[in-house]
Amino acid sequence: MPRIVVAITHSYTWFWTQACLAALKRTLAEGAADGFGVEIVVVDNSWENSPSIYGVTKTRLGEGVRVVENKVLHSHSVAIDIAFKSSWPMDYFVPIDSDCIVMRPSWLTEFLSRLRPTDYGIGALHSELGVCCSFALYNAQAVKRMADASAANPDRHFRWGDGFALSEPIPDGHEEILKGPFSDRRGWPPGTVLRERPAGLTRGPGWYEPGQMFHFWALEAGYTYSICPSRTIRDDARGIPLGTFYGVDPALPMGYNECRDACWAVHFWGGTRAQDMVNLQGGSLTDPAIISNIGFWLEREAGWWMNQVPADVRAETLNLIREYGWVRKVRPDARPDSLTRMKAWYKAGGVDL
Repeated sequence: MPRIVVAITHSYTWFWTQACLAALKRTLAEGAADGFGVEIVVVDNSWENSPSIYGVTKTRLGEGVRVVENKVLHSHSVAIDIAFKSSWPMDYFVPIDSDCIVMRPSWLTEFLSRLRPTDYGIGALHSELGVCCSFALYNAQAVKRMADASAANPDRHFRWGDGFALSEPIPDGHEEILKGPFSDRRGWPPGTVLRERPAGLTRGPGWYEPGQMFHFWALEAGYTYSICPSRTIRDDARGIPLGTFYGVDPALPMGYNECRDACWAVHFWGGTRAQDMVNLQGGSLTDPAIISNIGFWLEREAGWWMNQVPADVRAETLNLIREYGWVRKVRPDARPDSLTRMKAWYKAGGVDL
């Protein structure tokens, strides 16, 4: 029986991971992976200050789920690498951001029916080229080959620019962090000309998005990739994407509600950044697009949590938050009213903390 590992990267918020996990379990119960052996892995990618992983480990949503703690570096790409390494061997690997919701049990069939034998993976098209690893299905053998190649690469430099002619030493202590299929961003030896030109080749050292160096490595190794139909809806007034809707023809003139109702999965974006008010040190929260949209993101998160998570789990989770706190301690240099404001936004979305 083919083995599939679905890896959810969890960061800070109690609600998105629960909504993602509840939707995933519902579709599996409805037959999404019949004929496959499926393991769900949740990687706790939060700082020690956040007890939010208790929303998985101390509720029934965590039954049958393996939780792995990221003790290396709290980054998206490292968390995906940890999930893969701790789960090998497998046939297919599905990383999924916690602010993704699978809407229909056909999601796995939709991926697999489009995956060609030569593909390293399938997903939405990333703006930097290749498959976006926020929600995708990968040929696990291809990922393992890249993982082995990355681990064996002794280069201690970032390389970029035309022909990878520019270089900069990797800071001490970071070499091992960069040795992973989704974390590696060192570039290639001087003189290398790739089949596809990376969009950020001249931006500077370490410019790759998670999984982007894997994309270019895979093409050099002879792999192809497939892009599933998807549409990203943007709110130009807010200056943010509202969601990437999988299974929606991008050529059709469909709005947000139509895409939501037609898609088989959606990545909402902003789930982790919405927590910046309590997680970033003073002076770090300066991006106007984030500052002006935190309230919108939190209200939306509350609504999807109410919509996806069973009532008994929601009640138990609220009791856990009252017992352990949203965070164990607000950073001393965060806004003193940060938690009060967050609770008000969640309440506006229907969740009274």
